[in-house]
Amino acid sequence: MRTLILMRHGAAVESHDAPSDYARALTPQGRFDVQAQIHLLKMHAPEGIISSSALRTTETASLIASALTQTLTLTLKPKLYHAQASDYFEVLQTIPDNVHTILLIGHNPSISDLASQLAKTKLNMAPADLGIFHTECDSAWYALSIRDFNQIV
Repeated sequence: MRTLILMRHGAAVESHDAPSDYARALTPQGRFDVQAQIHLLKMHAPEGIISSSALRTTETASLIASALTQTLTLTLKPKLYHAQASDYFEVLQTIPDNVHTILLIGHNPSISDLASQLAKTKLNMAPADLGIFHTECDSAWYALSIRDFNQIV
């Protein structure tokens, strides 16, 4: 059994308020919205976080990691910045077999595209939205396909 939690980063400052798109920080509302998701994340207990390396996603990941009580690994993936949904899924296929629940934090439109593919219906993830997907397959992450997952939240 595997659980995949997809999350779009919290709301970020406008582009003109940052030196670059990559360096856009979370707004106070964005921080609040991320923290509002902590209770749900605690229920699903991710064993690791994979995040784009852009500032708004790393801030989202850091807020979550500091609020969760279990020890987890945070992995930053620069390739997830400006990536396609297929790139996100490829990253998932590199997760070690001993990890059963993972949180993947990314950007639109790719994170919504991947969530839509997994849910088998169109989803548009707003900032700090979560999508939780589950598979009964005991296969390794690298052997899973999009069709193996079902949306639970």
